[in-house]
Amino acid sequence: MGIVLGIIWLIAIVISCVVLIYNKKNPYPFFYLVDYETLIQYMKKEEEFAFTNQLEAGFHYYLYQNNNKIEIQAWYNVFSKFESEKIKGNIYYWDKEEFDSLNNLIESHIKPFDGYILIELIDADDVMLNKFKENHKELDVVSYVEKLNVK
Repeated sequence: MGIVLGIIWLIAIVISCVVLIYNKKNPYPFFYLVDYETLIQYMKKEEEFAFTNQLEAGFHYYLYQNNNKIEIQAWYNVFSKFESEKIKGNIYYWDKEEFDSLNNLIESHIKPFDGYILIELIDADDVMLNKFKENHKELDVVSYVEKLNVK
């Protein structure tokens, strides 16, 4: 199991490097403008993937809300090898604030909104978000990022 996960991570790193090298047109390949439904779907998809594969680390990204850069992440300690970590349960972070479930995090901080919001994936890109970007070419992520002066 450990070798398989290592191979998956290696493939993800290689793909990320290829995207960075060959995607010169977009200097911000891990930034996405998404609507509310896509944002929620992304987090739930990532959570399901982590549960299915018993991964301790879940999604990890920045959300830009009113020029505030908010770090959002999920840790599934129940899959840890260490009992001291397992007892912590699953933890979802909105910056430093902790939540015990994705639904509680969403209900507390990610209220339904109209339009689009900027997110930045920290570890790699995402197939679903890339398809969303491909289907919404009218969304100019580069201009949006540069207007916010995010770097």
